[in-house]
Amino acid sequence: VIDSHFDNRVVAFRHFDTNLSNAVVYPEFEAGCKKLQIDPERIPFIWRSLDDDISGVLTLAEFDEDSDNVLRDFKVFCETHFGSVGAAFDAMDDDSSGALSHREFESAMSRLGFAGSIP
Repeated sequence: VIDSHFDNRVVAFRHFDTNLSNAVVYPEFEAGCKKLQIDPERIPFIWRSLDDDISGVLTLAEFDEDSDNVLRDFKVFCETHFGSVGAAFDAMDDDSSGALSHREFESAMSRLGFAGSIP
């Protein structure tokens, strides 16, 4: 049901993680489902199907383990090569625009040898 509303699970996770805590609690999930006009009676069942460890909190790993792994690997890569993710993005900004284009990102990842997938 969730997949039919988003291009990928990372985008879906960000839809529900309204406070940007990298965790989704049930009230956030419920509100996000209502915005998508999902039948309110289905929401608890969808939640339970995603909350693998029954912790009451959804993580990106529960939404999409592969994407979670790539993002973790990317974070480690940035910290190892640049000291932080922010410093990595600054270093990849070839034109010093303060923004990173998809081209700049792809070029830097290829040049630096990051092995994760680039969407």
